[in-house]
Amino acid sequence: MWGSRTCSSRGRDLVDVIHQLGLQVLNTGSFNFVRKTGRPSCTTIDVSLASEGDRYDWATQPDSWRSDHLPIVITPAGGKIPRTRQCRTVDWRAFRQQLKDAPEDQDYLDLVAAAAQAAAIQSWVPENHPVPDLRHLNLRAARRRAERSQARGGAKAWWLLGSLVIGPMARQPVLAVAICSGTSEQELAEWLADRFTALPLA
Repeated sequence: MWGSRTCSSRGRDLVDVIHQLGLQVLNTGSFNFVRKTGRPSCTTIDVSLASEGDRYDWATQPDSWRSDHLPIVITPAGGKIPRTRQCRTVDWRAFRQQLKDAPEDQDYLDLVAAAAQAAAIQSWVPENHPVPDLRHLNLRAARRRAERSQARGGAKAWWLLGSLVIGPMARQPVLAVAICSGTSEQELAEWLADRFTALPLA
């Protein structure tokens, strides 16, 4: 009724309550929950209800902001469309490369204009939001690629994205400290024991 592949007893009970209260389901059948742990899957566990006869548009947003639940946008049918504006973010590294690769006899102003146009990345943002920088665009693109990969059933992309965002972590912190301090692991363990577990003499 709202996009689930199976119907359990609890689902049938919910359908009965919906009919008894004179409500309607706004879901269009699109999944709105992405399981990222265990066995990856895409399901529909968020159900949107409204009074019977009222008209609403229901849609999910592709960007989950690293949540398991996709954002759901409900707007009155024929209502006001959210305003967005087109932005251009310049990749300055690509801009400099364009200038470097350009022929020497090209007009300078034309060269700068062509390089800026080639290095500009177009994006759409809500009207009151700031222009995204290049790092934000790259992170957003990486997250969307990971979400698409997760929706296809792979969890490796989420692990890779998490490592890029969180940064490297020491798998063996004691060994890392021992190497940095130039001592053996046993000597470091004895020093830590003397430092933190020594009891004061009575």
